[in-house]
Amino acid sequence: FTFNRLAGTDKVEMYTMDPDGRQVERVADIPTSYFTWPSPDGRRVVYRQGQELKLLTLAGKTSVTLATFPEGTDVSGPAWSPDARGIAFSDTRRLQVLSPIDSAPRTLVEVPAGSAIGGISFWSGLAWSPDQKTVWVTGWNSRTLHSIDVGPLGIKPAAVASASASASA
Repeated sequence: FTFNRLAGTDKVEMYTMDPDGRQVERVADIPTSYFTWPSPDGRRVVYRQGQELKLLTLAGKTSVTLATFPEGTDVSGPAWSPDARGIAFSDTRRLQVLSPIDSAPRTLVEVPAGSAIGGISFWSGLAWSPDQKTVWVTGWNSRTLHSIDVGPLGIKPAAVASASASASA
């Protein structure tokens, strides 16, 4: 598995470790103060540097910019698809997906400024379904789980589960 060590205010050291804890290896120094998201196959890492979402290939230690966000935009995710061929991420207005190899971000859902979907903003948690056809979205202040089709057009999210108001988090 992988873990990070914050090394100052603008660098994260990324390590891999065998399950028994014996083989610990420093695999990358990543210029970010945010979290990192390793791919399921362990070959690449997505991280945020300033207003950019970047992809680091561990073998060659090369980085490319996947997306750039306006100053002050909050970004959530990203979440890798199970086969590491897709990345979902969201900002305060859009849920987007892209291929880390060859595509620009594709918007699945976008809402007008200042609004929310189903009472939540897209400042929320993301996860892919095992069949990679759906991205699940939960909100900071919501107890609702939304299902969003990753098909070519994207669709309006459907609330598929909601906790009762008395449920504790």
